[in-house]
Amino acid sequence: MKTNIRTKIAASILIMGLGLAGGANAQVVLPAGSTIFNTGGALQATLGVFSLLASKTSAFTANDPTAFSGVLDSWVLSGDTNNPLHGLDFVYRLTNAATSADAIHRIAVNGFSNVLVDAGYLNSGTTPTGGVISGGLTPTLVDRAIAPGDNAGWSFLSGTISGLTFNSLNPGDISRYLVMYTNATSFGNSMASVIDGSVASAATFAPVPEPETYALMLAGLGLMGFVGRRRSKKNVA
Repeated sequence: MKTNIRTKIAASILIMGLGLAGGANAQVVLPAGSTIFNTGGALQATLGVFSLLASKTSAFTANDPTAFSGVLDSWVLSGDTNNPLHGLDFVYRLTNAATSADAIHRIAVNGFSNVLVDAGYLNSGTTPTGGVISGGLTPTLVDRAIAPGDNAGWSFLSGTISGLTFNSLNPGDISRYLVMYTNATSFGNSMASVIDGSVASAATFAPVPEPETYALMLAGLGLMGFVGRRRSKKNVA
């Protein structure tokens, strides 16, 4: 009986940790392991009223320097009234240099584990710096890696999906403003991968899960491990 009670307590603590990572009232719009294609305006988004917390411009060159190079611009926004998860926005814009030989097909950012994410691109309204949204290549899809969903990104694939034509980010092209809405309340430095046949790394920003989230999750895992060891000893005896 005592072992069952300990197991239930450990599970409850673990669930509380996961719950804090997800937020009490937020909806999982881009859960780990999911893909959303940009059909029917599924990825269109706009910014509300917000405050700019940080910005960064990072140049990158592919590991094959003859393939492509370019620039990644990144912004972190707080208080966005259009953020459905009520946390920080992470906005990215990708430029493929006119001197590149190859198109760019994907950008993926590390650091989105243990947070809730909604994603899309800015279709109208204001930019992160207060300008007016204009132009840019629309992404084909957005996706997120399997649990814990650390890696999230957008793909620019040439082809036709549901009657809509999409293109790769060709030399000289610039993407739309790509946005990740999160329930995170803090951020830190991270790395993005820019991908064609070759790969380039670019410095950027990503969420930092709250310390109490990790503490509760580790406490739950530790207690469940203790219960498991107790059971193993009883079985051996």
